[in-house]
Amino acid sequence: MKQGSAKNLIMEINVGFIILGVWLLSGLLRLLPEMVREGRRRKVENAKRQESLEAIRKDGIPQVFLASPQLAILHFGNEVLKVWETVTEPKYRDIEGYPPDWAWRRYAVRLRDHDRCTKCKVTIARPHVHHVKPVRQGGRHGFENLVTLCATCHEREHPGNSWFRKLRFGFVRRWRPTRPPDFRHRR
Repeated sequence: MKQGSAKNLIMEINVGFIILGVWLLSGLLRLLPEMVREGRRRKVENAKRQESLEAIRKDGIPQVFLASPQLAILHFGNEVLKVWETVTEPKYRDIEGYPPDWAWRRYAVRLRDHDRCTKCKVTIARPHVHHVKPVRQGGRHGFENLVTLCATCHEREHPGNSWFRKLRFGFVRRWRPTRPPDFRHRR
């Protein structure tokens, strides 16, 4: 290989890199206004989210979100769990019957127990939330009285209850929503 042809090859490679760099830079410059708009939009969304978080920190979680913790987490972010634990949960701690935030309690117990059965330690897709001391015997809906169990262990805890047997063999039809719930008519 001749000396001149090596220099030409290096020069062509350098020119190729320069052209590639200019092409990438022009693409970035074309995207820059869109990136700036996206950043502004995110700032506005974050400000609105912080504003609504401040409101629920003061007043508690809105009634609409009491039935669905996952929806509230999607709407407000993970910080809503702390708000529920400190503001909303104490309101319903000593209520008779199942509290309106029962879905949150179940969700929090499942998070605490990592969707594992506390008896047999198996990870389960549909854990049951069980009262250690039954409500009819004076048990409460507090976290210290709630554990997650698999269907088999839950059936063992309630040996005379035929509902579990029917559920296990598919005779009980579980309610599944066909469309998202409509909260407009609730107060």
